[in-house]
Amino acid sequence: MPLTNPGLIPNTQSILNTIISRDSNWNLATRVNQYVSRETLLWTSFGVDGSGADSLTGILKIGYLTLQNKLHICIAGGGLTSPTLKTVKFVRKSDDTVLLNLHLGQILGVDTNTLIYEQIDTSSISGNEVYLEIEDNATEAYGWIAFSPSIFIE
Repeated sequence: MPLTNPGLIPNTQSILNTIISRDSNWNLATRVNQYVSRETLLWTSFGVDGSGADSLTGILKIGYLTLQNKLHICIAGGGLTSPTLKTVKFVRKSDDTVLLNLHLGQILGVDTNTLIYEQIDTSSISGNEVYLEIEDNATEAYGWIAFSPSIFIE
């Protein structure tokens, strides 16, 4: 599935504001680490306001949104370092079926401390109401994920 950076962010916005479940290492923070700091809240597996470590792991389930053809997300973390240990799953709300399972390497493709807007092709599962299940099982350098709860869909 090809993923590319969008040229423009679309006008349709969805706030992921329903916490379905979260492990204690997933927190809202304005500072992820010494490199990633924003004036907006970010979900991160790095710990509270950068006081954590790459070794923290866990799962965050957050929703809900109705998918269209593309989803735009602002995300950072280790896309190259053990990318399959960090996954983003699109799970159908009605029956908890995983519709799309991407590892962070497919989304980012690089290790980055900079939040990057990425575009995910969701046309094959368009129309489904989903939640995101973000899983971090990496414990080495870049063993974290951070993303904005503001998701843009088109």
